[in-house]
Amino acid sequence: MENKLENNNVLLNIKNIKKYFVKSPGFFGKILAKQKNVTLKAVDGIDLQVKNREVLGLVGESGSGKTTLGKMAANLYVPTSGSITYRGEDVHKLSKNGMKKFRNNVQIVFQNPYSSLNPRKSVREIIAVALQMRGINHAIEQDNLIIDLISRVGLTKRDIVKYPHQFSGGQRQRISIARSLAMNPEFIVADEPVSALDVSIQAQIINLMEKLKEEFNLTYLFIAHDLSVINYISDRVAVMYLGKIMEIAPTDELFQFPYHPYTQALLSAIPTLGRKSVQKKKRILLKGRVPTPIDLPPGCPFQTRCFAKVGKICEEEMPPLVEVSKGHQIACHRVK
Repeated sequence: MENKLENNNVLLNIKNIKKYFVKSPGFFGKILAKQKNVTLKAVDGIDLQVKNREVLGLVGESGSGKTTLGKMAANLYVPTSGSITYRGEDVHKLSKNGMKKFRNNVQIVFQNPYSSLNPRKSVREIIAVALQMRGINHAIEQDNLIIDLISRVGLTKRDIVKYPHQFSGGQRQRISIARSLAMNPEFIVADEPVSALDVSIQAQIINLMEKLKEEFNLTYLFIAHDLSVINYISDRVAVMYLGKIMEIAPTDELFQFPYHPYTQALLSAIPTLGRKSVQKKKRILLKGRVPTPIDLPPGCPFQTRCFAKVGKICEEEMPPLVEVSKGHQIACHRVK
């Protein structure tokens, strides 16, 4: 009975998802240098579940594939293989009406709010487009909803006639959030929404997103490389490295009892994080070659930098995710 309830609580289910990009060397590379196409494995076989009304934090270094995974979750990228189901339905097999409903339910907030907002449209026009997609076309009803939305994100009625260049970075991100909320979603992919902002503004946006989560009953896939942000807002955390999930656990457990060497190295760089304190630990400096998604080593992708290798098996086999305690999974050959 417990497993059935847990399965019913899953909003988004990602199974063995892969996304490969084929990079061509171009005409002169092919003719003169005889170069061949290369394959970049941005996401390489990931299983991940996002539960209803939770905040799942996705963390990892730049180039780990976090944004690619987030865009596939929002159906902006078509996976090379694998499946994504939303409320039990395969998002790549939806009817036209089903896809429209999915687009309403699942929204994305991008990292750079200036590039994601049309500079030629006012705030009113930007948000009105989203409302029109919902079938709200009456001008007075639109204005009332727009004023309500921007007030919820901390802007004023006078701001609806302004253009993106007239706002600061934090204010532009508030507009992006308001535009997402205009679709009345239940799931938001937040792709590093505060990484381009000053630290003081980051805190304001994070607090705003926490408040809106409660007001609108939202679920977040929150992507970031800043562990202090992830620690503050997330219910669970997935640690990603070169297209693979290395560790996933409830936030408190991950920060107190990190098991994977990569997670330990990430956490060792920061003695205290946000509102949840972490004991000061000895800094772990990773050595060795950093692979690229074009030239991944066989076996565990972290084995070229790992300080806790257990032998040849690390170089030959990718370890599966193994549950070591309730909700805590690790992909490491040290787990038996």
